[in-house]
Amino acid sequence: MLAAMRKTASSTFAKIFIFGVLIISFGAWGIADYVTGGSTLGTTAAYVGKDEISAQQLSRAYNESLRQANLGQIEPETAQALGLANRALDGLVAQSLVDQEANNLGLAAPDSAVVRAIQSNPNFRGSTGQFDRAVYQGFLQFSGLTERAYVAAVRQEIARRQLLESMVSGAGAPKSLSERLYAWRNETRSATYLTVSIDETVDVGEPSDSEISAYFDENKEEFRRPELRAVSYIHLDPQALQAEIEVGEQEIEDAYQARIAEFTVPERRTLRQMLLPDEETAKAALKRIRDGEDFADVAAEVAGAGSDVVELGTMTRGQLPDPALQDAAFSLEKGETSEATEGVFGWFLVQATDILDGSQQSLDEVRDTIRADLAASKAIEVVYTLSTDLDDQLGGGATLEEAAALLNLKVQKLDAVSQSGRDADGKPLDLPESAQFLATLYETDAGMDSLLVETSNNGYFVLRTDGITESQIPPLDEIRPAVVDAWATEQRFERAKPQAEAAKAKLEEGRTVEAVAEEQGYNWSTTGLLTREGAGSAPLPSVIRSQLFEGKIGDVFLGRTFDGYTIAVLDVVNEVNMTDSGTAEQVSALERELSRGIGNDLLAQFRDALEDEYDVTIKQDVVDQVYFPGGVN
Repeated sequence: MLAAMRKTASSTFAKIFIFGVLIISFGAWGIADYVTGGSTLGTTAAYVGKDEISAQQLSRAYNESLRQANLGQIEPETAQALGLANRALDGLVAQSLVDQEANNLGLAAPDSAVVRAIQSNPNFRGSTGQFDRAVYQGFLQFSGLTERAYVAAVRQEIARRQLLESMVSGAGAPKSLSERLYAWRNETRSATYLTVSIDETVDVGEPSDSEISAYFDENKEEFRRPELRAVSYIHLDPQALQAEIEVGEQEIEDAYQARIAEFTVPERRTLRQMLLPDEETAKAALKRIRDGEDFADVAAEVAGAGSDVVELGTMTRGQLPDPALQDAAFSLEKGETSEATEGVFGWFLVQATDILDGSQQSLDEVRDTIRADLAASKAIEVVYTLSTDLDDQLGGGATLEEAAALLNLKVQKLDAVSQSGRDADGKPLDLPESAQFLATLYETDAGMDSLLVETSNNGYFVLRTDGITESQIPPLDEIRPAVVDAWATEQRFERAKPQAEAAKAKLEEGRTVEAVAEEQGYNWSTTGLLTREGAGSAPLPSVIRSQLFEGKIGDVFLGRTFDGYTIAVLDVVNEVNMTDSGTAEQVSALERELSRGIGNDLLAQFRDALEDEYDVTIKQDVVDQVYFPGGVN
């Protein structure tokens, strides 16, 4: 049981450590149980050393996991399939293990640490950004907690953190490891290659019965048919409803007025500004400009701005930070300079070097856009209402067909859907939110309904797996034409192989790829820079790509592609220059990534050790009562 729980929950210890002070950040399951002394239910779901986890604590943790996942009402079997039951119990067991070990080691947080933790909690900050006791008291009141109980919970959580942090303290990845791994990952190589294609026009004849039978026996897996699933589903698609949505003229006019700013391009002006120390200097500068001197020249002499006048750029009225500057700048004609004006930053002159008139699209120009937007919005609302009604019907025990009939929806059916989204003939299917739909279908057992799943376009679908056809290899007689075609292709590969090997031999003798390709009429090219982990694109077989990073310059590699052979010569090896700018920062990021992984491994080992020290017993019958309140079927 514990092994299954740990497999499902992954690494609860790591999650506790990574996310920090769970109670302080309102993230701990069962905080009310903890701070009020535990459950009074009297039924124990798990024993952890001297600690007991009650059914009530487990029920609260389970319900909180549903709330956080926004799952609402969910069938118990589905919850278990999703691992929610295991995660809830595993989290409580992990917390108990850490707490008992911390207490046994005598770890305790001083009052000063508790005060700092509470006062630094961003959830308790007021309008000034500082700790606000009224906000803090409001939280306690809302949560039904006494301050004493909450302080005790915070104190225990700090002790928990001290213990977990001590487990990973000093466990960082060595810098030398990070540097070597970074250099290994980021080394680049390139090759020149030629291709020897098979000749599709060559007649290879017909195979004998014994030949085709032998070929089939040796390559059966190539003809394996994928698992297929029959499915019934309801798809609520807001886009499909838009054409049926009616939008009134008054709605369009109201939306136009509400969105008028969206259809308006405000007037913009290209401005430059001169800041001056006082009114007298500003007026003197203005006089010289109006007498014909250049704005920049006056600024250089009077304002001491050198040749760099403050160029404000092209701005709208609202983009200017000073109301006085707004009024002055937007009252000017093109090329005109403002009066000497005092603003929030002192006295200034501003000049408009260009004026770009504003514009506004009329209602007629944007009517279709607004209508489409309103229809889309209404369609989403309709679909949401339908999804709620559909969820209620299914939750009440209705089948897809019964719910669809009540809500005037359509149940769609497909007889065969592969995990790649194709039918029995291998043709692509048009599925709602294809990847999500397929994942849901292949996670749902035969005869079972899925949850109602929300799609990326605000739609929903729910499906039922009607049947499962297991993956199988059909008999030869059933697929003989396909096997004959595959045999013929293999014969063409065999005929092309000697040519490819001959080209490889010439390259190994020192001839260039270009020369061999031109001599034999083959196509050739270069790969560009490639990395071990896939960066860079080139039509190379994976076996050649990996060999390129094992060989040395001048080595020749041959590999088979889907339509022939590729022969490549390794030309360039670029090792990482560890002194380049930016490399140190990237190595540090990798070092942090490796350190987190090492820390998580240590925490997992620590948990294993704690489970050996503190006996953990799960009362499955009590757990079942929590997940199946009405009894297990």
